[in-house]
Amino acid sequence: MELRPLMVTRLANMVPGVVAVGFGIEWWFGASGVLHQVGAAVLAGVGVAMSVRGFRLGVSCDSATMTVRGLFWSRRIPRSSIRAITYFPAVRWSSRSGRIVWTPIIAFAEPGRVIPQVARRNEEATDELRQWVGRGRARRKRR
Repeated sequence: MELRPLMVTRLANMVPGVVAVGFGIEWWFGASGVLHQVGAAVLAGVGVAMSVRGFRLGVSCDSATMTVRGLFWSRRIPRSSIRAITYFPAVRWSSRSGRIVWTPIIAFAEPGRVIPQVARRNEEATDELRQWVGRGRARRKRR
């Protein structure tokens, strides 16, 4: 199962990276030395990476794992370790050492007010994730 935000949300998630690329380019042309050009190139490179990752935010689930793709990194979580999908939304799960871990699902988070279509899609996606987690629990109980 692949869960992605609406296209309008995916494009909006790219904006911080695009802004960083713009600042990097502007800094490059106004740079007074090599060190400043290196800084500008790094900023633009980070912006490109953020744009791509922002567009690709989402969650992938197979029979054994959930992969949450965030803005800076991805987290692969074993299905058997997942305790709940919170209303943030986030995945609450247990590490191998028994520590409770909280992984936010930024793709479906609503930091403020959003248009109704986006809110509906985010709610549908988190509901699908809760159902997927529930099906995994039901299978474990039958065994």
